[in-house]
Amino acid sequence: MEHRYITINDLKLHFVTAGTPGAPLVVLIHGFPEFWYSWRHQIERLAQDGFYVVALDMPGYGESECSKDVSRYNQVALSDDAAALVSALGYDTFIPVGHDYGAPTAWHCALRFPERVPAVVGMSIPYGGRPPVSPSKGFKRLFERQFFYINYFQTPGVAEAELEANLEGFLRSFFYYSSGESGGQFDTSSSAADSSYLEALPDPKRLPEWLDETHFQKYVENFKRNGLHGPLNYYRNFDETWNKTEDLVERKIECPALFLSGEYDPVTKFGAEYERMDQWVPRVQKVEIPNCGHWIQQEAPQKVTDRMLEFLNDFKCSDSA
Repeated sequence: MEHRYITINDLKLHFVTAGTPGAPLVVLIHGFPEFWYSWRHQIERLAQDGFYVVALDMPGYGESECSKDVSRYNQVALSDDAAALVSALGYDTFIPVGHDYGAPTAWHCALRFPERVPAVVGMSIPYGGRPPVSPSKGFKRLFERQFFYINYFQTPGVAEAELEANLEGFLRSFFYYSSGESGGQFDTSSSAADSSYLEALPDPKRLPEWLDETHFQKYVENFKRNGLHGPLNYYRNFDETWNKTEDLVERKIECPALFLSGEYDPVTKFGAEYERMDQWVPRVQKVEIPNCGHWIQQEAPQKVTDRMLEFLNDFKCSDSA
């Protein structure tokens, strides 16, 4: 693997590459709270199977630059970043693969650049079309009387102060409670709306089985570098993305798509997006990984990579510029 840096749309981005330049390009887009390292199980196998692989540190994560502009983290800007990076690497087309908050970026690449995206892979967060009302209104209505982490993340500085003061406890909590072995314990319905995060989801004092202490410390070191302000800003841009995508309200993702989710993922079937996905992504293949939670490419790496390659091998032709 090669670590590289490039300035895209006024931000210096870090990414890791593997494989032979000129081979079909797969761009791996991580979610929250992760960085390129969450794809460590997939990168080598994808490269060995004939793809050129790019695993990004998204803006504000890892060694990529953190913009001070909160609105910079909307999905229009993020999908623009991905497309510009692909062009800078000398490619016309690419296959975006996104997990968690990286999935909306992958979906928006397919929506906004259909001529450049022959296929798309999303994990954990489905695409169910542009919602009829702004997301913040929907979240506030649904969780008016109980704690909801996305609502808690909205005010700049509040979550940063709590979670950076106990970074290891927060990461253990976020990783463990949404893992398959917890049985879907990422449940805050009994916590008051004005609770703090660690009141609603206390430190479990243990790691999930898929994450040993050595790998966990890589995540800790990563977020000690730049803190959580950039990553949390992704959650503060639901409405900004909604406002900027009015032109996509009737557009569907027409290319072949693969959607992977874990049996016990608390995120996938939140809301109605999963049920609406067949309407808005008509060529989607939905695959549920059994006995698995939210962190599927790390919890079940071989199964996930096998499914990815089974899908991606239909697009193994060189599309470099």
